[in-house]
Amino acid sequence: MNKWIKKHTDPCFPFPIVMETKGLYHQKFACYMQEMDYDVSIVLPNKISNHKRTLDVKTVTDRTCSEAKACFGLERKLDNWQKPDDTFRSLQQLTRERDQIVDEPTMVKNGQW
Repeated sequence: MNKWIKKHTDPCFPFPIVMETKGLYHQKFACYMQEMDYDVSIVLPNKISNHKRTLDVKTVTDRTCSEAKACFGLERKLDNWQKPDDTFRSLQQLTRERDQIVDEPTMVKNGQW
């Protein structure tokens, strides 16, 4: 992604990254892009979805969703995301592991394992 951005943009202009929260996956990417000195904003999916409705887009494709996110980022002054500290990240991981352990007996009982 970093190579693509450098190839397709002018370094004189800032290139903010606007992304939705997606479970666990968005945070690692956000950390990486922030380390590459990009401004990263993470937005709740319902905000993008509501904004997309105002654009009167009839079809839902990867392209139209990406365009809606880009428009959202251009039209609004978004706060830059800050990487959580290590304590918070450890607590997140521990909470996920606990949820998995708690849900495991139910999954086995229901034959989903």
